[in-house]
Amino acid sequence: MSNKKSLNPITNFKQEMYNEAGNYQKIYGYETNPDPDHASWNNEADAFKHAFMQAIGVQRYNVPIAAGLAKLHELYGRVNKGQPKAEENMDNWNNRVGRAIGLELREMLKNDPGVKKDRYIKNLAAELVMQKMREGKLITSPDDPRKFIAHPLINNITNKLTNTLQNAIAPLNDGKTFFTTKVIDNMTNEEFLNVQDVIDTQIKNKFAPSEYEAKEGVASGAYIYVNEYTRDDGTKVKSYYRKR
Repeated sequence: MSNKKSLNPITNFKQEMYNEAGNYQKIYGYETNPDPDHASWNNEADAFKHAFMQAIGVQRYNVPIAAGLAKLHELYGRVNKGQPKAEENMDNWNNRVGRAIGLELREMLKNDPGVKKDRYIKNLAAELVMQKMREGKLITSPDDPRKFIAHPLINNITNKLTNTLQNAIAPLNDGKTFFTTKVIDNMTNEEFLNVQDVIDTQIKNKFAPSEYEAKEGVASGAYIYVNEYTRDDGTKVKSYYRKR
């Protein structure tokens, strides 16, 4: 399931950026951790990953979307993983530097014949990120005393996005709730973000049954089906299944 390209554009983008950060580490040799599960955690690899992802996000989309996705990611880490404030500060700082690089990248590519070449753009973004790292403009450790202060306008926009996530009613991520591949593929970005923790668990467990398999499970009594519904406030909750 983790290699399924059509799963969702947000997941696809994040996975693409993680993979690229690993590729560029081989080129630039920035610091990683020996533990493969935490290779890019609180180090130079972590800083590169965040800045690079935001730079490409701005170049492909725009600043509010890139910033919104970054803030939702940090919210998820804080709520579901207990991420310390110092780590969140580091990520927010590097995300902001990445967005500035994204704007610089856009300006550089205005009249550049390489603007339609994905690898060319990524290579240019990677070099700009590394330049900032060499200049000490990125935070590469949570112990860094520099503090991130959000821009009021960007903060207002991203707060609206995160409020949507926080206020949404979503299935409980207890390991029993799951979505079929068809439902996931048909989700909007907002619907996906509302239940991303559930889908992340499915990806981790490599569990994504088809509609047929899920219905067979209901027929056998193994699963319970919960139909799609809309709350009074307009929030849509996609149909899902639960293991008995």
